[in-house]
Amino acid sequence: MMQEKAQLISEFANIDIAQIYTSNYETIPKKLQKLSELGTDGVTERSKSKGGIGVIRSEVAGTPRILSDFLGEWPEIVKIAKKLNLGERLVKEDRLWIDELAGATGWNREAVVDELKNITADPSERAKKYKELHEEYLRDAKTLKEKGDTKQAGEKLWGAVTALIKFYATIKGVPVVQWSRGKLDRFITSNVEPEHKKLFRDLLDKAEVFHVHHFYEAELDDKTFEERWRETIELLEKARGLIMQGLSEF
Repeated sequence: MMQEKAQLISEFANIDIAQIYTSNYETIPKKLQKLSELGTDGVTERSKSKGGIGVIRSEVAGTPRILSDFLGEWPEIVKIAKKLNLGERLVKEDRLWIDELAGATGWNREAVVDELKNITADPSERAKKYKELHEEYLRDAKTLKEKGDTKQAGEKLWGAVTALIKFYATIKGVPVVQWSRGKLDRFITSNVEPEHKKLFRDLLDKAEVFHVHHFYEAELDDKTFEERWRETIELLEKARGLIMQGLSEF
């Protein structure tokens, strides 16, 4: 099977990206469908850091895998990405989709647009961007909390967490659709070392409460918010410390 994957990855270099943008899941190139069926993100190369957590992976087929996911699950988003890349005018429905994605991630609209413009980028090329987003949203979250705006603070903290996990995925070379909670969970299941999975799952669970139950529903009283905030920040610092071990280039 590895030989078949390698052959398909090699052949992918001849697929025109424009052809993919104008396809739907039933008509995308057979090579792309086959890669998705094989469940591969490409041929990987690994090198462990001193701390054992900073694993760098080179995923040659990151683009076909993520495009096949998009075409199969979110064909509307592929159309928007095409328009953004070609400079075409967005219609009202496109803008509503972008707003919906921003709401799901806790990211601002500009970051979502940038993500869509780079839908075919190699995951490793986006690592610095996600780290910067994580740091920006974490600063914003703390500033908003100091001002007493707990709804926006919690939402920014959720954005900081999703950006951090996206950063971790990119340094492993794994393409993750960050506005899908299921994809974030699948990344943890498939790519995080067994001894650290609970940390990352707990971090996602804690942070999502701010997004679902406080930003939209305002269900947390002040004391509960403070306790959950401290717990989430503690998990976030632990997760970030593990990710950054040995990654001096970032």
